[in-house]
Amino acid sequence: MSREQDLTSASIVVVGNPHLEGASIPLTSEMNSPQQSSSGVLPATSTPTPAPRTHTTNSSPNNRIFYLLHQTFRLLVHPFLDDTLKQSTKLLRFYQSTKKLDYLDNAIRTLQEAVGSPMNPRKQGLLWKNLGFGLSERYERLSHLDDLNAAIVAQRYAVDLLPSSGSDQIDTFSQFAKSLRRRYKLLGNFDDLEAAVTVLRRAIDIIKGDAQLFADLGLCLRSRFEALGDVEDLKTAITTVQRALQLTGDDRREKPRYFRELSFCLRCSYENLGEPNDLQNAIAASRRATELALILGIRRDDLLIDLSSLWHLRYERLDVLSDLRSCIDIRQQAIQLMNDSLKTKPQVLANLALHLRHLFERLGDLGDLDKAIAACQRAVELNQRTDYRDGASHLASLSSMLYLRFERLHNIEDLDRVVELCQAEVELLPDLEPTKPQRLSHLSLQLRRRFEHLGELEDLESAITASRATLQLVRDSLHRESPYIGDFRDLLDLRSQRLQALSNVELNETIARYRHSVLLPDDIPHVNAEEQLSNLSLYHYHRFKRLGDFKDLESAISTLEIATAVGHDMRLVTSERMITLGRYLLDRFERSVDLADLESVISHTRLALETICDQHPAQQIGLTTLGIALQSRFDRLGHTDDVENAILTRRRIVELTPDTHLDMTGVLDELSCSLMSRFMHERTFRNYEETRLCSETAISRPLGKPSTRLRAAMRYLQFLSDSPGFSSAELLLKAHAHIIETLPEIAWLGYDIQRRFEETSRLGELVNKAVCAAIASGALRQAVEWLEAGRTLIWAQILFLRTPLDDIGDHHPDLARSLFDIQSELQRSGSTVTDRHLEIVAAYESLMNQIRHCTGCKNFLRPRKLAGLISSPGFGFFTGTLVLINVAESSCDALLLSSTGNIRSVHLPDLTQPRAQKMHDLWTRHVELCGLRRRGSAQHRSTTVHASSTIFAQVLKHLWLRVVHPILKALDFSRKPTADHLPHIVWCPTGPLMQLPLHAAGVYDDDQPGPRVFDFVLSSYTPSLSALLRCCDGVVKEYPAPNVLVVTQPDTPGRSPLPGTQNESTILRAILPENKQTVLEHEQATVDSTLAVVSRHPWIHLACHGSQNSEDPAQSAFALYDGPLTLNTLMDTVVDNAELAFLSACQTATGDEKIPEESAHLAAGMLAVGFKGVIATMWSIRDEDAPIVVEEYYRKLLEYRNTGSVQRGQTGAAYALHEATRRLREEVGERSFEKWVPFVHYGV
Repeated sequence: MSREQDLTSASIVVVGNPHLEGASIPLTSEMNSPQQSSSGVLPATSTPTPAPRTHTTNSSPNNRIFYLLHQTFRLLVHPFLDDTLKQSTKLLRFYQSTKKLDYLDNAIRTLQEAVGSPMNPRKQGLLWKNLGFGLSERYERLSHLDDLNAAIVAQRYAVDLLPSSGSDQIDTFSQFAKSLRRRYKLLGNFDDLEAAVTVLRRAIDIIKGDAQLFADLGLCLRSRFEALGDVEDLKTAITTVQRALQLTGDDRREKPRYFRELSFCLRCSYENLGEPNDLQNAIAASRRATELALILGIRRDDLLIDLSSLWHLRYERLDVLSDLRSCIDIRQQAIQLMNDSLKTKPQVLANLALHLRHLFERLGDLGDLDKAIAACQRAVELNQRTDYRDGASHLASLSSMLYLRFERLHNIEDLDRVVELCQAEVELLPDLEPTKPQRLSHLSLQLRRRFEHLGELEDLESAITASRATLQLVRDSLHRESPYIGDFRDLLDLRSQRLQALSNVELNETIARYRHSVLLPDDIPHVNAEEQLSNLSLYHYHRFKRLGDFKDLESAISTLEIATAVGHDMRLVTSERMITLGRYLLDRFERSVDLADLESVISHTRLALETICDQHPAQQIGLTTLGIALQSRFDRLGHTDDVENAILTRRRIVELTPDTHLDMTGVLDELSCSLMSRFMHERTFRNYEETRLCSETAISRPLGKPSTRLRAAMRYLQFLSDSPGFSSAELLLKAHAHIIETLPEIAWLGYDIQRRFEETSRLGELVNKAVCAAIASGALRQAVEWLEAGRTLIWAQILFLRTPLDDIGDHHPDLARSLFDIQSELQRSGSTVTDRHLEIVAAYESLMNQIRHCTGCKNFLRPRKLAGLISSPGFGFFTGTLVLINVAESSCDALLLSSTGNIRSVHLPDLTQPRAQKMHDLWTRHVELCGLRRRGSAQHRSTTVHASSTIFAQVLKHLWLRVVHPILKALDFSRKPTADHLPHIVWCPTGPLMQLPLHAAGVYDDDQPGPRVFDFVLSSYTPSLSALLRCCDGVVKEYPAPNVLVVTQPDTPGRSPLPGTQNESTILRAILPENKQTVLEHEQATVDSTLAVVSRHPWIHLACHGSQNSEDPAQSAFALYDGPLTLNTLMDTVVDNAELAFLSACQTATGDEKIPEESAHLAAGMLAVGFKGVIATMWSIRDEDAPIVVEEYYRKLLEYRNTGSVQRGQTGAAYALHEATRRLREEVGERSFEKWVPFVHYGV
């Protein structure tokens, strides 16, 4: 029976009357219905009247007897009601002092038995009042709604029955309104709140000048304002509570409560109306409440908490630190007064911790953070007895504060504690709790952070497990942009990177550790070890990918099969494992070509995909695996259904992939692969068009990994080449164009310099193919541009970072300054990849994009088209012919760019790529055999040199016949001109020809000497057209008589001696005007002393050891007395007037065989530094040969300068070297190739 039924159907047990002792008399409707008082406080419908109850028996005579007894009782029982009233009052007081529910239950039961008895209205009203009070108190203890409903019924009767004046009526009105308001807050029935306001207003009209009624009315009016937003209610609430305070003396114990209500009303006014004075007055009222409570000896912890909250509110408004300190001090006082058993104490502690954290964030004092952590820790300890949501919230706050301290002190114990708290928080929350996915995600983040600090794979695996559990909880609401999906993918990528970084030893140890932890003897798995088994499988698979041991793949498959079999009934996790198993089986099929594996892949993956939603990351992985498997089965068996299903599967992947996703290019490329297979199986125009459109969409996307776009373009190019009846030359050129446009991104600035060289080493063949196609189509300008685009990519990047920003600085100075700062930092950070380097690269790319959107800056720092290149001022003074030689698999051709800008192509039918490679290999092998790579005092291997001269002569003859002679013939240079008017050729070869001496090509037969290239032309070299034009632009103006800096190192510490360099120094001192030379020898030639004077000398002669840095060409250097003088350092020092450099050092024009197109040698580097012409050597020169060349070179150079033979736009260096090497040939003999061939000229 409910408590309300207990009230409405109670019966009275008669005591004290010998005639009726022990009789149980029900309360009839007549006795239950009190006399309607004249007050008429509420309408009859405001609260329900207890239902009448009639006592029934089994016989009619008994009914009559009980009726007579009942009537007799009505006449006799009322003398005992005074005792009942006294007894109930005493029981209620006992309860208030002891809080024992037995007293309260007895009081309620006694009153329920008496309230229906006949008596005068006042006494009956007092009984109802006491009963209402008792029921209300029991509701506060037990929170049973039936008690609250019954209390409201009783209080309504009390209000109607008691006289309209007196303290009993005042208390009753107040209690009745309080109960109505309480039920309104519980159930949200607005009628209860309206009833409370009506009761109190009626009471105030009846009972004049009662402070308690005014205070209660103010509270109800504030509640109504919060519900309806009527400002008049709030204003009236404030004045009503102020009236209560006026009516109450300071000695009254209720006055602090009235001040508290006034502060609530004023705070409400401030928060809703924004009046600052309201906040100040609220603080004053709250402070007065605490002061009075202290004087009157009243509990004041709640009052202090209110005051603390108001100070914090003012701190948030004014940002005054003293307000925050007041908030903290007052809250600490409140906490000291609170008993640990109070349910509110954990939240008060948590708020104190939050305020202390704010103070720490303002001042940075770790002491404040330590106090915050201590307070929050105490909240966690006390909250173990309360609601799990609060407990989880406190755990989250504590973990965040500990992480703040970890960021300051890097104490790993704090981070460990953070992880423990996050795990406890997740365990505390049920799966249906809405915040659990967020908290799981936070746990995953903290595990990832610990992994990043400690590198423990277990943390990363646990982070992935937590992230996967998050997806499991939100699987029904996942969408493509869900951050949970992104986090999961990031973790998988991080694990992939970590596995790549593991050494073989570490990987072996990890596998051994996992096997030990999850497997019992005989490889029987532990119970609940499926997650660790999955990880063990992954590590076996990674080791297979790294080392290729088939046993690891078998272990990966068997272990994952066990994990899937022993796993719990978690459909999502099982499906993920089945998809992973499909991937492993696909790898096994590629090794074993066992169709059973392929069938298993298809069946497993299809089954798994049925249980995974489209947005889950595993869905796309599974579809990708299925697409590959279907395509593989088609390739194996040729069943059309398989390729059609592969296409459908891959179309589904396209549909699921957001259009802006970086993987979209790869997804489209895979689809185009299947479409190509279908076209090759059924060559129809419809299939061709569908394939073409898909491929073009893939390669035209600006987003995506450059390597993926390059692969897609290469596949598309092959498709077009294999479809001659459908494709066209125009489409082929378009495909090649996509490849060329991707090249700069392949050598991305975000990579370290070594990675960029590795990437570019694979690009030369692609460029040569594209150039070959352009030549075949007659698109010669396109061919030159493409050949240029594929050359010296790294040098171009280095120079772009040093390009003057005058043009943009004139119109956008702020952007220019930002770009200069970023370029400077990139120059310093480009050799290694760090997080900071990647941040700089991202900022650089963003800033470049911003600049290129400015008016007139669309092509800022982009590679120039041919028209822009040859329109430069310097090209107008170029008098030679640039010969670009393209060596491709299908054809070898030369492109001849004249000084007028005309382009011709010359087919080289006798030159093929294999022949060019064979000449290269022969030449470089015999250079090595002769010991020509290092200059020093040790003698070259004369016997080997003599034997190799025959090989050298053969290679030079082939170069003449297959390469040089056809070009000279096309230029009409095959007739010998006069020695004083030799035409000038600048060679720019590619591929295997890069390290072959085209300038020495000729027929050197002993019995019948033939033509030599130096009899017909002057030869120079350039790394690229752009490099040549930079040189041309630099010599547009005429230079004054040159100053020469001579640096010699005859005996560099730690290097082999170079005694011949002293002879070079002596010769130069004699040849050069005394006032035009600066000589630094041996210990004088330090890095600092050289840098101090180099900018004052347009010419520099370096006779010392040199070293090429294949990993970073800007770090290639000249060995001075106290250390290396790097090209990077020279770039920061050399000024615009730098003109000529003579590098009398070892192999200063020898590039890296792995990256020939990059011209990674000192000669190209000196052009990049700013010199317009450079004399270098292809291999080391002999000490006795160098002085001969040096003397003749400088004599001729000065002669040309003094006689005015050097025209504007020229340096005379090529002519001078031509004469110097002629003299050396005359002295040592033409067949001493190792002596005179290495000297080369670069630039103008």
